[in-house]
Amino acid sequence: MSIPEGYAGSVLVIDLAKQEARVEATGAFFQAYGIQPRLWLGGDAIITKVLWKDFSGPIDALSPENEIIIATGPWTGTAAPWASRAMLGCISPETGGFGSGSFGWVFPPAMKYAGFDVIIIRGRAKKPCYVFIDDGAITFKDAGRIWGKETGETVRAVREELGERYEGEIRVLSTSVAGEHLVVYAPPCADGTSCPGRAGAGAVMGAKNLKAVAVRGTGRVPVHNAAKLLDASREAIELYFSDPGITLWQEHGATTYLLSLVDSRVSGTHVRQNALAADYPHLRNVGCMNCPAGCYHWLQVKKGPYAGTRQLGGHMTFVFSGLDNLRLDNLDALIYYERLCQELGLDPASFSQVFSWAAECFQRGFLTENETDGLTLRFGDEELVWEVMRRVAYRQGILGELLASGVAAASVKAGKSSQEMAPHVKGKPYLLKDARLQALVWALGFLTSPRGGDWLRCHNLFELTYQPHDRDTFPAYLSATCDEVYRTFMDRVDIPFELRKKMFGHPPMIDQKWVKSLNGKALLTVWSENLVGLFNSLVTCMFCATGQYLLVGVGPTIFSKILDHITGCETSYDELMRVGERLFNAQRLLNYRLKHWDRKDDRFADRSAYEPAQRGIWKGHTIPWEKLLNEYYKLRGWSDQGLPTLEKLKELGIEDMASALQE
Repeated sequence: MSIPEGYAGSVLVIDLAKQEARVEATGAFFQAYGIQPRLWLGGDAIITKVLWKDFSGPIDALSPENEIIIATGPWTGTAAPWASRAMLGCISPETGGFGSGSFGWVFPPAMKYAGFDVIIIRGRAKKPCYVFIDDGAITFKDAGRIWGKETGETVRAVREELGERYEGEIRVLSTSVAGEHLVVYAPPCADGTSCPGRAGAGAVMGAKNLKAVAVRGTGRVPVHNAAKLLDASREAIELYFSDPGITLWQEHGATTYLLSLVDSRVSGTHVRQNALAADYPHLRNVGCMNCPAGCYHWLQVKKGPYAGTRQLGGHMTFVFSGLDNLRLDNLDALIYYERLCQELGLDPASFSQVFSWAAECFQRGFLTENETDGLTLRFGDEELVWEVMRRVAYRQGILGELLASGVAAASVKAGKSSQEMAPHVKGKPYLLKDARLQALVWALGFLTSPRGGDWLRCHNLFELTYQPHDRDTFPAYLSATCDEVYRTFMDRVDIPFELRKKMFGHPPMIDQKWVKSLNGKALLTVWSENLVGLFNSLVTCMFCATGQYLLVGVGPTIFSKILDHITGCETSYDELMRVGERLFNAQRLLNYRLKHWDRKDDRFADRSAYEPAQRGIWKGHTIPWEKLLNEYYKLRGWSDQGLPTLEKLKELGIEDMASALQE
């Protein structure tokens, strides 16, 4: 099969048991797995197709049978903006279903510069090892002396042993102690900075005796028209910087931009003060390779109990989960929490939710000191949080063992009453304890996400940052009211006008009435999920896309222009959005094959989600989840059971996957 420009040209298949590596041409690999580049692009779509062919039924995710798949896309490693991403997938140890996560910094481009679009890792090594990809040369290294080391020390040790010639020449994706101890939600970490979370791939690496994958790449990625690619990239960046909130974004960062607007107790103001007080003050954020406006901060704690802590981060999952689930109320503690999560290799959402669940169970008497090894579980106790994190990462004691199994499994062990307050869908915890606080579209996305309860496969700030007149914080930061900013957004957002009318009314408008209504929410969820599927297949960053953080204008229209100049194919808005829709349907079928997930599983385990909300925009009201799901399934072209119909699969050109419906 011939493939377009934009692909490195090779696929690397690693057998850890045999300590062998095989290189295949990307075209031959795509043909073997039924991957037509134009229909699937790369990234998450490749992972889905590989898992579909390789697994016809459920497996033990921590057995040698599971696979780790690292997949770039045509976007990765090019001159396009936000071109630093890849997807990493496997069968999730936390859910038993589909799992993947996006990550960036520099490992993904380095992988393509070494010549590889995809890396597949199979089997289990007899003893701890790591793999070094040095352009086309693949070697297996003994990891005995770094087994048991945390993330930062692992990265430094690997680079030192391999003899990099300058700092950062060799990029390292590694698992840490939580992965080695098979904590089911442990992610790996790239260069100690960017983690493909939510899939538990760090635990899969630990089960395979794989400590790390290191890569040095010195090649290039072929593109169809470099000059026009640069022109289209410049257009995308100009659109990006026309956002009314871009200055606030640059100063306060992705997460703290939000926290500033909603007047959180820890906000971008605190982060800005920290940045300016650092030994080396920075006025702009730091980004992954080729990012025009980064979302990382250089953070530093100079005094107090966490003095000496330095962290490149300040990201949403860490800050929100620390604030809401653990109730850590100061920036220094949140900086330390983020660094400790990455050093130990713990997914912050899954850990913070299982901790929150355990603390509530302890308060209600469902867990006693017998199950907590004598600890008194409570919120807001920083030292207690750090102690529990370490016990979980090393599976120490009864409590460490319990919480390492994830909130769903832990709640089963603790009994029915604790199960009914466990914050998860299909075994996967969502970000905050009360799903209804995150706005209706995101919450509906928890129910339908292919990863289980998860907020990163459905995005929108249409509801989340909207501020009513009596508490509008926008003027203090953006020199415009909330309504003025939203009008600008609605005029320029990259959603076709007729579709906008169906979502937001005629004329399209976001106001307090719309925020509190059901109108358009199911349709917006479908559109957003398709958009996420698209940029996870290109692969590019969630923070560049329209509707993510009110970054107006950047979306499938400019994606199409950039992609055309990378690949030489002529695409359109509708064709690219169909890529995301195709992927979402394929993942639904894969999960049905693996777990028989359907409508019965599109439910919150936490019973309170079906009761009147105590706070937030739905305070005093019960959300009609079943009504929303009915509308959502109809819009998707799915059956009442919540599965794609044969007609829908034919429309998407994937009717061959209908076999899952008879299995």
